Amino acid sequence: MAGNNMVSEAKAAANARFDKKTYDYITVKVRKDSKKKMIYQDYADSLDIPLSVFIQKALDYVIENKIKL
Repeated sequence: MAGNNMVSEAKAAANARFDKKTYDYITVKVRKDSKKKMIYQDYADSLDIPLSVFIQKALDYVIENKIKL
C-alpha cells in the first residue's frame, strides 16, 4: 500500500455495507451563500466534535427542552 491513509476497495466496500446496515441518514440543506454550513462546522470544531454529532446534540436539546420553533 502506498500510504497509511489509503483504504483498499474491499475495506471501503465493507465500510459502506456496515454504514448502510447501521446508520440512518438525514440530509440537511443550507444555502451556500448563507455560510451557515461554515458557521455550524466552525462551532462543532470549537467543541472538538464532528458536525453530525453537533447537529444531533442540537436537535436533542430542542426536543428535550420542548423548544417550539
